[in-house]
Amino acid sequence: MKKLLSVFLTMALTLMLIPAAVCADSDDPTPCASITSPGNGHTYVLYDESLAWTDAEEFCESTGGYLATITSAEEQECVESLINEGEKRTYWIGLKGDSEGSWLWVSGEEFDYENWGEGEPNNDGGNEACVEIVKVPFDALEFGTWNDMENEGDSSGTTSLAYKGFICEYDKDFTETTSDWSTSEIEEAYESGLIPEFLVDEDLTERISRAEFASVSLKLYEALTGETVTASASLPFTDVAGLDNYSDIQKVYALDIAVGTSATTFDPNAEINREQLATMLCRTIKKYSFADWTLATDGDYYLDTSGVKLFEDDDQISDYARQSVYYMAKMGIINGVDDTHFAPQNTTDEQEATGYATATREQAIALSLRIYKLADLWK
Repeated sequence: MKKLLSVFLTMALTLMLIPAAVCADSDDPTPCASITSPGNGHTYVLYDESLAWTDAEEFCESTGGYLATITSAEEQECVESLINEGEKRTYWIGLKGDSEGSWLWVSGEEFDYENWGEGEPNNDGGNEACVEIVKVPFDALEFGTWNDMENEGDSSGTTSLAYKGFICEYDKDFTETTSDWSTSEIEEAYESGLIPEFLVDEDLTERISRAEFASVSLKLYEALTGETVTASASLPFTDVAGLDNYSDIQKVYALDIAVGTSATTFDPNAEINREQLATMLCRTIKKYSFADWTLATDGDYYLDTSGVKLFEDDDQISDYARQSVYYMAKMGIINGVDDTHFAPQNTTDEQEATGYATATREQAIALSLRIYKLADLWK
């Protein structure tokens, strides 16, 4: 799904309010409040316009979204924060029953989270196939619980259509900041928590720096292990103090995933090339796979590169990187720049200027995703 509204991603829920007079019932639905979840980066927009469920879903789709889906306790909390700002008693969400009695999210997501109110769903009257979330408690239904309802609500009373609003959900859109080849992988990486927060709204086609890659590799390692790394090793580098991601560099240095360019420098703004990208990601795989792996014992850990055809520019691949390059190629994690060349490093001024062998942010993130999806192979 494409997101057409602005996303404001923060470490906490970001709530944007719009004056009530602006979002009152009108011919054209106007958003009354919006909230962005730090968990999935999606934006949820509340409307106090009274539309039938089908009309509300059609409206959300026409603006690039869909009626909000609530597939986790975190999303439930997010939506509850939002409906607190509305004027209606209940709000349509994107859950609908089918003819076989199953409940389906309009987004196609699995229906494995529910928050029904007491005695719900009850299909009262035999035609309640749409779902709303409750703001103002009624009968036995408490705040935030779900209730099944007819498409246009009851004919009268406080459960009639006049008392209902709706919530649209918009996914994070990367089409403007990625290349066509990477967009779908970047979106999946984002949903998997593999993109550092400070890169989310940046141009991902740009070259990646050593400091940025430190954060990308840390995200991958933590996603693979399911653990949050704590900073334990002091840094010997004199050129990283004050960096926003200082602690990320500290952590990957302790993990032996990244090293300095000298005994006292990290060179955080330097760009990395394709062979360095393959090598550091390979270190991440080894650290995840082998508890005892360290950079000092790296030679004790063999990577099977048998059967891989040599690239025509094999002589340009540094000795330290060769095994990593061919292992990553064998596993389908990294490809050559064409059918016969890998482009491990820039060897001419022209190549340096054009970034022929320079790694980009989207390349680093896409490769991280491919590794993440193969995680079971290394355990």
